[in-house]
Amino acid sequence: FFIKVPPEKLMLDFSTAVRPLFTAVKTLHDSNVVLQQTRDRLLSRLISGKLSLEDLDIQFPPSMIDSPSPAQGQA
Repeated sequence: FFIKVPPEKLMLDFSTAVRPLFTAVKTLHDSNVVLQQTRDRLLSRLISGKLSLEDLDIQFPPSMIDSPSPAQGQA
């Protein structure tokens, strides 16, 4: 069997161009794993009552604030 192999320079150029992309993918994956673990730990503490949010001053961005429904606005 004959297998075509690209020239050495082309393989090196490709590797040089693609390596940062694979590094970024690995970094993002590792960050995602840490975030998932943190979420799971915080969620279990919130549900069990070991962690309270009552004394925190949490400011939500406007996009996360529910707008009052027409029924709520007419009191």
